Amino acid sequence: FYSNYSILDYSHITCPFNKAHRVPEKTIENHLEKCEWNTLGYTRDCIPFSESSLLSDDPSSIKFDIQLQHKILQTAKQKDPELNIGIDEKLIPQTSDRFMSDFTTDERKILYEYVVSNTIAPNIGQDITNINKPEKTNKQCIPIIELLAQERNLKRRRAKHRGVHTNKKSHTEILRELVQQQMEMFKEHVSKQFGNSSCENTEKSNFYSNDDEVENKEK
Repeated sequence: FYSNYSILDYSHITCPFNKAHRVPEKTIENHLEKCEWNTLGYTRDCIPFSESSLLSDDPSSIKFDIQLQHKILQTAKQKDPELNIGIDEKLIPQTSDRFMSDFTTDERKILYEYVVSNTIAPNIGQDITNINKPEKTNKQCIPIIELLAQERNLKRRRAKHRGVHTNKKSHTEILRELVQQQMEMFKEHVSKQFGNSSCENTEKSNFYSNDDEVENKEK
């Protein structure tokens, strides 16, 4: 048990956000952080802005307070009265949700433009900078003769993969080749099923019919 002397000697500090809070000196910093968060209307579920890793005097960062924020908005309002900007001071938002709900579209735009115009873009590093730059190519002008030769070779390669009908043939010749191919496949099938004798008879019986079929297709 603590004696009366030890209890009175133990120093307490009154919380500036809530006068009813008497907090020990060694825990005052932790208490002030949580109490201020609750006083501003935030809860444990609210996600604060991420802390900047830059120094306070870094040219890539800028620090806002209520007075500066109000001055920026009112200056923009004077230049363009049509902007949807309020006349009262607003607290510095601590979360993205509060920033979206407490500030109008015009106010958010004005603050964004102010930050961009009064800060310097951070250095993203030499390696990344080189990646973002377009690569220099040492392409040389190709002579017209070489281009024609490449085009000719390309046409030859295309013709090579077209099959047997690349040459200029008449309609009759194409149909005759088609019939011959079909007959060869048919003969192979008959020879497997009934033997070579049946295949020869089939070939003789269909010899004239093939020519007739070609002539009919031409007509």
